[in-house]
Amino acid sequence: IVENFSATRMSLDGTPRHTLSAKKMLHYPDDDTTHLEQPRFVSTEPAKPVLRAKADQATLSSDGENVYLSGNVIVLREAGDGQGETTIASRFLHIIPDDDIIKTDKAATITGAKSVINTVGMVLNNRTRVMQLLSQVKIVHNKARK
Repeated sequence: IVENFSATRMSLDGTPRHTLSAKKMLHYPDDDTTHLEQPRFVSTEPAKPVLRAKADQATLSSDGENVYLSGNVIVLREAGDGQGETTIASRFLHIIPDDDIIKTDKAATITGAKSVINTVGMVLNNRTRVMQLLSQVKIVHNKARK
């Protein structure tokens, strides 16, 4: 058990790529699982808008390559690259930090500067800036919204 846990992954040139922190981390050596309470994930790759995620809980894969956020998951992608701020809300998200991928097979609400998208399932490649909406997609676009 570690309280006020924080880990930062660095790029080859020594700049921070992303940080994962939590109020509490519990590691179970018998099955090599790691559980986090009130996790926070921040991606700070150079020349990209900052991406922040928070949730009630998270589970890490044994190799640390996958983060599974659950319970009141909120992702905030700051404005940049000519695009406004975007928020994603869901009850479950899978983050693959090294590939810059965020995905879910659950219901998600994506809120942008002028639109609200409801979908079941989505994949966001933050590296290529492509978002794939998987099913039951409903979009409300409002030109006047800021």
